[in-house]
Amino acid sequence: MKYINKKIIFTFLLVLLMNGCLGIIPNKDSVTRKDTTTNIESSIYKKYNRHTDTTYYSHNNLFGKNISIYWTKKKKEKSYARIKFSYLGSRWIFFNEVTLVNAAGSRISFHIKSTDISTNVVSDRIVSEKANFLLSKVDIISLKKLFNSPSVDLRLSGKSHKDYALSESEIKSLFEILSYNP
Repeated sequence: MKYINKKIIFTFLLVLLMNGCLGIIPNKDSVTRKDTTTNIESSIYKKYNRHTDTTYYSHNNLFGKNISIYWTKKKKEKSYARIKFSYLGSRWIFFNEVTLVNAAGSRISFHIKSTDISTNVVSDRIVSEKANFLLSKVDIISLKKLFNSPSVDLRLSGKSHKDYALSESEIKSLFEILSYNP
């Protein structure tokens, strides 16, 4: 009986951690969405991969979230932005479309081929689905307009669907990382 309780507690904590519920409380004194030039460097996580000679840039507040944006840059080459959508839960969604909608009703959809999604069984009760896209300049401009809003909802759709309301901190962080071009 004690083993089962420990396993359930471990699984619960794993789900919380993977969904970002155990993350850092956002700093209310940080940069506003309209002024992304001040102090943004302190919010950016940088990781260099010496094997590929690539540096990755992401926002500290977006680790373990259902949506994240990051930049990749090789020396002497231009940088590229990518967006990643993630699901972690007890039931498969098999999502093939992702829709973002802001408070004004503006929406952006990403259609996903089955070959572009990564699926995994994390444990006997937890599954994972992830999709990752290269963003064009037009996508970046459209997403910045979408994230310059007090609220944004995310829907992962497929055989079933899952809705998420992004927190103010997540929206601000997404706007900031889109504004940051290494």
